[in-house]
Amino acid sequence: MKLRNQAFSICTLLILGISTSLASGSKQDLARSVSLVMPSVFHLEAKTSKGKAIGSGVVLREDGLALTAAHVVDKSSSLEATFSDGKRYSVEVVVKDSAKDYAILQIRGGRFKAATPGVAKRLDLGQDLFVIGSPKGLKFSVSKGIVSALRQNH
Repeated sequence: MKLRNQAFSICTLLILGISTSLASGSKQDLARSVSLVMPSVFHLEAKTSKGKAIGSGVVLREDGLALTAAHVVDKSSSLEATFSDGKRYSVEVVVKDSAKDYAILQIRGGRFKAATPGVAKRLDLGQDLFVIGSPKGLKFSVSKGIVSALRQNH
C-alpha cells in the first residue's frame, strides 16, 4: 500500500514538478530541460491478444522502477521499453491501479537515469511546463503548455 501512495505522489510531482525547470521560458531553457529529462522517459509497447498498446513512462529509480498509465499495460502479455538512445528492455508490472490509472513497472537489464521529482507546492497557475510522451505512436513527442489548474486534495 505504501508503494501505491508513493506512486501517486511521485506521478503528480514528476508531471507537474518538471515545469519548475522552465523559469525564464526561453527556447534554450526548454531544450535544455528536455535534454535533461529525456533519458528518464521511455516509449512503452504492450502486446495484447488484440494487437498492441503503446504509451510512455518515466524511470523513478536507477534500478528500473518506473511509472506509466495502467490502461497501457491492461491485459498485456509482454511489455517492452524503448529509450531515446534506441535501447530496448523487457518490462514487468509490479503494481497496477486501474481506478487511478497508474502502474508501477520494473524494467529489466540495466541501470537507468531516474527522473528528479519536483515539488508541486512550487507550481503557480499559468506557469510553463512540458510533457514528453508517445501519443498515437509518435515516440518522444514534446508538448509545451501551462499549469491550468491546481488540485488541492493531493
